Amino acid sequence: MINIEQYKPSSEVTKEFLRENNFRYMDGYYSYRFPVHKYKKEPTLWCFIYINLERNSCNFNVTDSNFNTYPAFFNQNGQKNKVVETVERKINEQLNTFIKDKILKKRED
Repeated sequence: MINIEQYKPSSEVTKEFLRENNFRYMDGYYSYRFPVHKYKKEPTLWCFIYINLERNSCNFNVTDSNFNTYPAFFNQNGQKNKVVETVERKINEQLNTFIKDKILKKRED
């Protein structure tokens, strides 16, 4: 399971930088949406990563195409399936990209 609390916005990131990198602003959060699972080449599950610059925090949600939360990802109970594994891998890849692009960084313990 992904521990999003270990990530925070990089100190260099600005509102303008987020907008330039395809984040959208709504209700105090900058959100970035990307597909995390496809069926017959069509996206069926999406991840939204939310960044709040004022609170220096980030969060995420996995939804279906109707914007309903995908419960199997958040209620794994120690059991994984191929879809959940794919979703987790794609989110980790995107988080690592954001670290490379200096949008996010890992919190120091």
